[in-house]
Amino acid sequence: MGALLFATSLFIWLGVVATWQPGPIPEDFFELRNRWEFGHIIIATIKLAGYMAIVLSILLSRLRALRNP
Repeated sequence: MGALLFATSLFIWLGVVATWQPGPIPEDFFELRNRWEFGHIIIATIKLAGYMAIVLSILLSRLRALRNP
């Protein structure tokens, strides 16, 4: 589950944040900047959930190992 969340964050980054094209500053820069900011917030939230899922799975597997030697 954690790896799936990290992969999802990569695809969101590619679709929402990584849209910059070299050249002059676009006319709708403030709208574009807000989109990047919102995208980074969403990506950080998904990565945090992915990290928590990985840590939780490790802790649960160690707890099971301690209960069933």
